[in-house]
Amino acid sequence: MRKLQKYDVLLIVLFVLQMGFHTPTGVDEELSLGGSIFITLLLCAGDLKYGKIRLNREAKHYCIWYTLFFVLCLSTLFFGVTCNKTMLKRMLFETFIPSILCLMSICAYLKRAESGGIGLLQNIVYAEVFVAIRAIIYTPIPQLIREMNTMLYGSNLGVNYNNFTTSLTLTFCIGLYLAFYAKSRIRGALIFIFCNILFSGSRKAIIVSILCFMMMYYLTSERKHVQEKIKKIAIILVAISAIVFLVFTNEFMYDLIGSKLLAVINSIGTSNIQQSLDASVRGRAMLRETAWETFLQHPLYGVGYYSFMYFNSLGYYAHNNYLEILADLGIIGFAIYYCYYCYCILMAFKMRKRNKSIEYSVRPDILLFVFILGVLILEYGQVTYFRMFMLVPFMTVILGSYHIYSEEVWGKERV
Repeated sequence: MRKLQKYDVLLIVLFVLQMGFHTPTGVDEELSLGGSIFITLLLCAGDLKYGKIRLNREAKHYCIWYTLFFVLCLSTLFFGVTCNKTMLKRMLFETFIPSILCLMSICAYLKRAESGGIGLLQNIVYAEVFVAIRAIIYTPIPQLIREMNTMLYGSNLGVNYNNFTTSLTLTFCIGLYLAFYAKSRIRGALIFIFCNILFSGSRKAIIVSILCFMMMYYLTSERKHVQEKIKKIAIILVAISAIVFLVFTNEFMYDLIGSKLLAVINSIGTSNIQQSLDASVRGRAMLRETAWETFLQHPLYGVGYYSFMYFNSLGYYAHNNYLEILADLGIIGFAIYYCYYCYCILMAFKMRKRNKSIEYSVRPDILLFVFILGVLILEYGQVTYFRMFMLVPFMTVILGSYHIYSEEVWGKERV
């Protein structure tokens, strides 16, 4: 582990506040927003002294994109079928303002810290370790083991455990990149984060984490080394077989994880959702169907920000980011939101094209591509478009990968 400087410590604290303190417990929300403002002022003190806040190119693009999306959400107050005013207010104070503060802080860090983009990515992994420790402290572990109810993970914070598992999965992806490409010494943090993913028992988190590991591991192969690629494919298959054997033959692991994965497998290709073995899978399937029907009834503008819950008998959100946005904000909101994902994928291909000529590139294009792919898979089973546990790793990867790419290209041109 590298020696942390004051800017690193400040940024880690900011990440912890924004990913781990958006809870209804005590004064967490006030502490998160107030602490974020204070840390941003400290990191941006030099720029504020001259009355200038400088955002790099990708930070500006992100800011324009999310501001446009927020304005669309805000417009449903006046033009939507209905509007969840409480959640819209929360989006302003718990998502939009913190996102701007996070962008400002990251840009200030990249401008001043010597460790640059790699240091930025390391800091969010370290921050997630502290977030996970806090979640464990607030987990009734004896009850979780006794009942084998992994939804109790971090439950004493009053937050859905999926919030924690999403940030765990995304930071695990970042950590894999750092271990495979940047050669960072963060194996301890990676193992701790993955153990938390297993402990949470989240199906999508486990599946996406394993997929990210396989992609990162395979893509470390040289393009021309066919034998190395075959060897790595064989190792991946053996590792998957070992994991499946452990999960489905060990009683403790089966109760914790295996039964949930089996429910997902049995639900694939089943036309009658009632045949599913798992109530959660049944409920999510029903919500997806209802969300699609709601979108078809209000295709252009949706029913209003975070208002799908008023249009289904269960009173829940869709548990699917794509269908939630379509039902809430229609095709307009969907297009605005996911156009930025398309932009990020194109940016990854642009980086790859330029990095071919850089002999010792740490391949930021692979981080960006695998991360976006992981997010797209996660969003099939999770609503993330206004959640900081997804947006903080998202903007960190975008700004970090762009900074690494810029430094490599600038360094090559300078030589």
